[in-house]
Amino acid sequence: MKLFLFFLFSSFEYISIFIMMLILFRQKILIHLGKIAFLCIFLSLVSHFIRYTLQLNEFAIIVQIITMVASLRYLWNIQWFYSIVMAVISYCAFLAINVLTFILMNSLGLIRLDQLQEADGTGLAYMGYVLQLVTVCMCTVFIVIIRYLNRGWAFVPDGEKDIEYGKKENQQLLIASLIAFIAFGSILFIGNMWGNTTFTISFFVLACILATLFYLATKKDEAEYD
Repeated sequence: MKLFLFFLFSSFEYISIFIMMLILFRQKILIHLGKIAFLCIFLSLVSHFIRYTLQLNEFAIIVQIITMVASLRYLWNIQWFYSIVMAVISYCAFLAINVLTFILMNSLGLIRLDQLQEADGTGLAYMGYVLQLVTVCMCTVFIVIIRYLNRGWAFVPDGEKDIEYGKKENQQLLIASLIAFIAFGSILFIGNMWGNTTFTISFFVLACILATLFYLATKKDEAEYD
């Protein structure tokens, strides 16, 4: 039962990440539903193996992002540059929403960090699933707002296209994405060591990273269609 619940709620999270990604980068959703379903199950399996079989929770996000990047490259046939940018920005947005959700629920006395995992470390506790569900709801609100305001970027090509890495906007976006990728692992590792005291700091770091990525993606989009 615990394994089923983990797969179910983790799949909800991954669905929200992929839908957010497709909305932000103005990609069609319906044609990718089969791929999303497959990846949600696969990523849930990877996450469970990393977290509870290998007991390497601090590396779970890194492995998941790498898996997402590879999936975009080989299943969506999106070039490496765009795959990295899409995966990092969408996961950063999800992670920021997740951390903010925990901070709000914790400040209201609804949840504590020690309530998220089972005491024996074999899986999520009831409140862990509650946090996942509330996070998915918050992501849904964010997706609706983005869709309503018609925000997003259209610079990801449908097919293969030469990428000019010498262009300033491409260099900045790639470097910022790689820095964000490293920051994700660091934030989770520090959070596991120091607990609640780092969550507020982590959120502001994530918010700054996300704002920078959004700004650079907007510059890239404007340069693409000047």
